[in-house]
Amino acid sequence: MGNGQSFDQRNRKIPIIQQYSFGIQRELPGKIVLDVSYVGSNTKDLRVGTQMNHLTTAQVDACRQFVNQNPGTTSCPALEQLVPNPFYFGNLNLTGLPAAFVASYKASPLGVPQTVRVKMLMTPFPQFWNSLFSNTEPVGSSNYNSLIVKLDKRLSGGGALIKGLSILGSFTYSRDMGATGFLNNSSPSSGSNGGGRL
Repeated sequence: MGNGQSFDQRNRKIPIIQQYSFGIQRELPGKIVLDVSYVGSNTKDLRVGTQMNHLTTAQVDACRQFVNQNPGTTSCPALEQLVPNPFYFGNLNLTGLPAAFVASYKASPLGVPQTVRVKMLMTPFPQFWNSLFSNTEPVGSSNYNSLIVKLDKRLSGGGALIKGLSILGSFTYSRDMGATGFLNNSSPSSGSNGGGRL
């Protein structure tokens, strides 16, 4: 209790990967072989860790509105107020529970403080102390594209030293784009209730 938790959902989606490539090969004058190819891949439904325990969008918007209407204010006083901690071990009847559990609970960040901020109690699961992660939200994606150019010149003649010698030059231009994490994972716009930017 009180520590952050993470979990994998049973009904998680398996990522879908599509890979594709094609190429052209031509012989140029001077026995030079030109090889131009394209390689790409597209992946969707990648797993992204998502914070599930945060204030709702409406609560955050109300706070932003308050801050905008009160110059010089950087937070909502109502959310920052200290109130009695309902999980404080001194307020709970722990008799009959295993001694190891009681000792662990009394040392946990949930059971120790006598007061907490209001915003901590407004989260969906305040017993996890604002840290509850789903590791399997299928909202990530990845995209890879590349252009590969090769020139191959086989040398012949000129004696035993040159015979069978080959000169190969290649160039690769590639771009790999991925969206596998949220910019602000504690924002209510991230995750299944808002689809925040990745």
